[in-house]
Amino acid sequence: MNFILAQIMGGIALIIIAISYFVKNRKTFLLLQTICNIFYAVSFIFNGALAGGVNTFISMVRLLVFYLYEKKDVRPPVYVLFIFFELYAVSGVFFVKNYIDLITVGTSIISTIAKNCSDLQMMRCISLIPSSLNGVYGLLNKVYTSALMNFIETIVLVVAIIRFSIERKKEYKALL
Repeated sequence: MNFILAQIMGGIALIIIAISYFVKNRKTFLLLQTICNIFYAVSFIFNGALAGGVNTFISMVRLLVFYLYEKKDVRPPVYVLFIFFELYAVSGVFFVKNYIDLITVGTSIISTIAKNCSDLQMMRCISLIPSSLNGVYGLLNKVYTSALMNFIETIVLVVAIIRFSIERKKEYKALL
């Protein structure tokens, strides 16, 4: 039963995350990513991958904090980033069962850097790394819908990067 629930939660996360990469507003993006991470974390916990679940809950809090800063039109201070880096490291100490779980610690730190980018296009490019590696992590932990979500997220990211690159080129040409 837990396996099926993990797949359902991952499927819901998949839909939400796919939508998030096509919004133009950073606030909406962060809010959708926060909601997605709730389902994503639960899918790992249902399947017994505690390191992935805990790190995803930390990521959810991180996204919520970033969203609150964004609502005030300010960037989070650097110390906020380091607090999350430390939370991921501590989570790793307590919840990593094997070398595979180290993937989620590393990708969470890279994702924190990406989500702090003010330029959404740069954020999309950096997000390719944790997205693809989290897909591998999901496969190795048999959370297949979450793995599928990450692989589809990687494809969606590539499509979004191309789409917004084309838009930027058109805007640049219009200025000339």
